[in-house]
Amino acid sequence: MHARLAPLLTAVGVEVATSKNISRVTAHSAIFTDGTELESALTIVIPPYRGPQVIIDSELGDEVGFVPVNQEMQTFSHPNIFVAGDVSAFSMPKLGHIAVHQADIAVAGLEKVLGEKTEIPPYRPEVFCIMNRGGRDATLILSDTIYGGERDVAKSGPIALFMKWSFDSWGYHTHGHLPPDLFQEALEKFLA
Repeated sequence: MHARLAPLLTAVGVEVATSKNISRVTAHSAIFTDGTELESALTIVIPPYRGPQVIIDSELGDEVGFVPVNQEMQTFSHPNIFVAGDVSAFSMPKLGHIAVHQADIAVAGLEKVLGEKTEIPPYRPEVFCIMNRGGRDATLILSDTIYGGERDVAKSGPIALFMKWSFDSWGYHTHGHLPPDLFQEALEKFLA
């Protein structure tokens, strides 16, 4: 993914540095553990993820506040509790796309526990993101390689921008509801 996005970012003056660990940030630079320094007018650092204190206090989760679950989003310690989204210890990075997938699995698991005849969808995490790049351009990323898969797609252009605009507009007008399956079908055709 970095190889595909790097030229697009370089073209607009963004330097891509991978496999770097920050040791310190100054007012005008980021200094890495390998001794290199990168000049920076704005450095944004994401701290290590932590779950909410209530999960730590409840002893339902691990020492950093995430709840261990199986592939059906069911907790190991309490089989009647299902977890999806950021509080799940199961997936990193924490992305809305993965949380929605986990929620579908958790709902099916809960239905099964309640006696419904339902199939639990398989857990297939993937990174899905559409980034608006300004003007008439956007980049769509769909990848499952960090989870052992083989799908690694990056597409740029006005169609990706239209998809981003459509997705954002749908979410705004429906107060956060996901688009119908028709959107997923269009996405699959675009990626093919």
